[in-house]
Amino acid sequence: MVTNGVAGYKFYVGDDVGLSAEENAKVGLIGLASFIAQSKKESTMYDACDENNWDIIVDGKYPLSNACGQLGQSYQDYGGEYKCPVDPIMEIVATTNAKWYGVPGPYFCGPKSKTGSTGYWDYTYNCNKPWKSPPEFCDIYAGQRAGRYDNTIVAANKNGRTDVEWCCWWGRGVIQKTGPGNYGANAAYPVVNFCNKPDAICKSAKYLWILMGCWIFLLA
Repeated sequence: MVTNGVAGYKFYVGDDVGLSAEENAKVGLIGLASFIAQSKKESTMYDACDENNWDIIVDGKYPLSNACGQLGQSYQDYGGEYKCPVDPIMEIVATTNAKWYGVPGPYFCGPKSKTGSTGYWDYTYNCNKPWKSPPEFCDIYAGQRAGRYDNTIVAANKNGRTDVEWCCWWGRGVIQKTGPGNYGANAAYPVVNFCNKPDAICKSAKYLWILMGCWIFLLA
């Protein structure tokens, strides 16, 4: 990222000819420290690569359609010169999620013909009931202690979405790379088609840092 960059932007580490060596070193360290701090805030403090479902609505519900965008956003509409085509039949289940008590299960996306209208994550549900017949266990993700997907009612996210079609572009990686416009960037790993396999970022630690380019755009 320092030498090649993405789409003409590079990670600035302090190489301004108008500054002294000491000043350049300070500028470079500030940039690196900011990147590490942002990485911690976005993902590493949650030990998760895929974006977490955290945007809660009325009555303590986490809409499953938050995969399409949180805080009123529409991730699928993020554009740009390198925007990936948005495939309406793409189906993906997130690789990771956070581990706090009752945390919503992994995001998923898929066509409405298969997923229908979506509900919400009930974080209050006691999913560990070994005494039942048949017994019930918390088995949606590793380390789960409470919660379940509930589709008995339709729950819209803050952008009004009640489905997860086209919605495979949630944040991933240390800086939460989001939207087809970012995934379609001139990647440093051309052997992987991130437009077809955006989840490759979280399935392999090798690609975890490619979203660094998005953070560079913010700096620029």
